[in-house]
Amino acid sequence: MLFWMAMKLGILLAGVPLLAFATAQGAVGNSSARSMEEAVLDFKPTSTGTGFFISEDGFLVTNEHVVKNATEVEVCTSTGRVGAKIIAVDEANDLALLKAAGVFTPLTVASSRSVKVSAAVITVGFPDWKLQGFAPKFAKGEIASLTGPHDDPRYFQISVPIQPGNSGSALVDEYGNVVGVISATLNFVATLKVSRSLPQNVNYAVKSGYLMSFLESVPELMLKLRQPSTNAQSFGDVVGVLQQATALVMCRSRLTNGPTALMVAKKANSQVGEEDKDKIVQIRSEKSSGSLSPSIWYVVLYDSKAKLKAIQVKFASGTMLESKRPGRLLERLSRASAPIEKSSLRLDSDEAIEIAKQEPLLEKVNLTASKLTLEHKHGAGVWKVKFWASKIRRPTEDVDIGEVWLSTKDGKVLKRDLHLNRIH
Repeated sequence: MLFWMAMKLGILLAGVPLLAFATAQGAVGNSSARSMEEAVLDFKPTSTGTGFFISEDGFLVTNEHVVKNATEVEVCTSTGRVGAKIIAVDEANDLALLKAAGVFTPLTVASSRSVKVSAAVITVGFPDWKLQGFAPKFAKGEIASLTGPHDDPRYFQISVPIQPGNSGSALVDEYGNVVGVISATLNFVATLKVSRSLPQNVNYAVKSGYLMSFLESVPELMLKLRQPSTNAQSFGDVVGVLQQATALVMCRSRLTNGPTALMVAKKANSQVGEEDKDKIVQIRSEKSSGSLSPSIWYVVLYDSKAKLKAIQVKFASGTMLESKRPGRLLERLSRASAPIEKSSLRLDSDEAIEIAKQEPLLEKVNLTASKLTLEHKHGAGVWKVKFWASKIRRPTEDVDIGEVWLSTKDGKVLKRDLHLNRIH
């Protein structure tokens, strides 16, 4: 009853008093938000979402699409940042189970069978942090339907407002129990094409019944889950625990399933002797097509047996097309064209593109293509990432908007030469 009354009062309890209470309970405040910002800027994720702990020893639930293709995952809470492993995924129901090291505040998971239409529910997540910031965001609403799109029984339709970044958030009832996992929103563009109208706050959560079936695949976890609560709690208590149990999920993944520059460079080793393997002089791509990841690469390796001490190998989508030692491939070997120190090649092409994309000037630019060059500069390896972007008035046309230079050793931006005036 207390929870229901709080939902009805809405703006009273979701305003300053509630925020003050949550902060007093150890939820993420300004200092923790700044810590999260520092963690994100340091980790440089390719995607983010939300997750929630279900055991004290770090088992964490999120959406499968949040961690899809992730090669590295970290989670941020009000107490800090920690690495996480993907334990299991359920692609069909968009669920993923992670494991982080530490001691955390867990939520209880209850059956979704008893949930009724109009039941009050809440969530906490990290939506659209680039615009909204790093403090967790609270949202409330009701169960609008017991089925999802096309009457799919796996989902609840909910009126809780969500944005990108809320994926994987816990949907919690009046007792503080998880009854669903925030998963999707009705696509605006697709709906407009079909019905000629925009959907109004039509969102979906995977039912906790499907979550429980998924978790049963990990027997060691089932013994650690707490029993669902049946006692009424104050609205503030429910929100306080939910905030403490919620984490920002950060993922790094390759931009494409295709081979990266350093991957094709390994293949190029077959064209040189054992003593010249991994002696990269230069790597360059052609302008990408259809995505930001180039598919045509030229790898120049040092070749002690060649007249000009170099060989060029061409690749298309990872397949070697040709190798040659042309008469003027390189001028006489100098410091600028010497092999790049192998130990400094820590940044691959996909990572270079992702870091360059995060330049503040490019935030609202529609990038269409890229072209990369890896070469020896200032005593170390440097990636030059050139971008093309759509013109504002003629979006079907793109234009070269300049380059971002990055250190291959630590990903640090060395130079920015961007010209956004060209898109106007």
